[in-house]
Amino acid sequence: MAALRSVMLLGPMGVGKTTTARVIEQRYGYRCYSLAEPVRRVVEAAFPWLNGEPKSVRRTYLQQAGKFLRKFHPNPILYHAETAMRTCNRPLIIDDG
Repeated sequence: MAALRSVMLLGPMGVGKTTTARVIEQRYGYRCYSLAEPVRRVVEAAFPWLNGEPKSVRRTYLQQAGKFLRKFHPNPILYHAETAMRTCNRPLIIDDG
């Protein structure tokens, strides 16, 4: 059997990328990975009062944090994903491309 490769799911919001990724994770042993997770962690640490706010409110903060992080690295989100792919012991299923 061929080795499994990491996969990225693309599509508009709300079409089921995360749901599909979770099914693939459970059935085939992939690890779910979110490109936005590192930025989410930064925003949660810097703005804890946003917890529980609607996505529309948090999204603005996430976008601004992403712009800020690019001042320090040209593509910090891709860098983090590449690092995860190199260090994870199983293939990734990336659900928010």
